[in-house]
Amino acid sequence: MRAAAKGGFTGVCPMANTKPVIDDASLVRYELEKCAYAPGRTRVYPIGACTKGLDGEQLAEMGDMAAAGAVAFIWDGIFIGITATKGMLVSSALSALLFFAVSFL
Repeated sequence: MRAAAKGGFTGVCPMANTKPVIDDASLVRYELEKCAYAPGRTRVYPIGACTKGLDGEQLAEMGDMAAAGAVAFIWDGIFIGITATKGMLVSSALSALLFFAVSFL
């Protein structure tokens, strides 16, 4: 955050592909709290994972993450094979994103 502030950035969007993956509300809150006290006061706009662990198997709790402050969700380049189950997963994720009015990257 210091580097972002020194570089003149007023806001950053940390991606979900961290360790641990940002796939639940407690991790979104942690990102926001950790950066709230950082020098320079660069704003943080967390991006959450669409699936738990970014594994493409089970949807993450996107509603809880959106309520906690996530501004968008991402698959993060993880290939999701074309199967009926994966198609339903993608459809469910997109429906949830529309319901919570957040972006999909």
